[in-house]
Amino acid sequence: MGIALVLIALVPIFLFANSYLAFRDSSIKSKNAALLAEMDFYRRADIRNALVSEMRHAAAENAGSPNETARHVVDELSSDSPEIAEIYNESGVEVVFWCGFADLGELGRLPAEMVAEGRAKRCAGCFGFGDFTPGVCKRTPDPREWRPGLARACDFLLSADNLTLRISGATGTRFSDQGGVCEYPAISAGASKPAVFGASIYDRRTNTSSVVIIPQGYEVCYG
Repeated sequence: MGIALVLIALVPIFLFANSYLAFRDSSIKSKNAALLAEMDFYRRADIRNALVSEMRHAAAENAGSPNETARHVVDELSSDSPEIAEIYNESGVEVVFWCGFADLGELGRLPAEMVAEGRAKRCAGCFGFGDFTPGVCKRTPDPREWRPGLARACDFLLSADNLTLRISGATGTRFSDQGGVCEYPAISAGASKPAVFGASIYDRRTNTSSVVIIPQGYEVCYG
């Protein structure tokens, strides 16, 4: 009987202890979640700023014809993005840079897909900055004369004038000065969706992920 009374008396203490532990665990998880969210916010901001700065610097460096300027920007992104990715990789964060076509729904689902697969990945309709896509070209006056074509995908998605570089929508058709025309199916297939430049981020240490987005219509002034 005495032991039972002692146990009964201890019940409120046990309940309080359990409540305290649950509260403490919840508080720790909330603090950890807040810390992870803050880290991700600044990491995404750093990567986005790096991309925009690279675009601005490259455009100003080679302010020639609009097509030359846009191509030079992609040249520099292709060259420098692996170095940025390696810096993050050394701290356990995988970063994949890309351009392409994707709507907000696809981009919104991408972080969960990366967590499920345990890796950074680009959107389905996207390409690495240096990726080429095949096409078919024909010359006039004989439209039966077809030949293989090859073009860098991201070149389709940038346009420029003397002062501004912008992310633009694209078609998969290109015309040459000699009157020829080339068709690029992979570009045509995605062109109904918005164009986007960005990066996918996967933190191997925490199994968390996020996406950096620079959308169609974004302009970089460099003049």
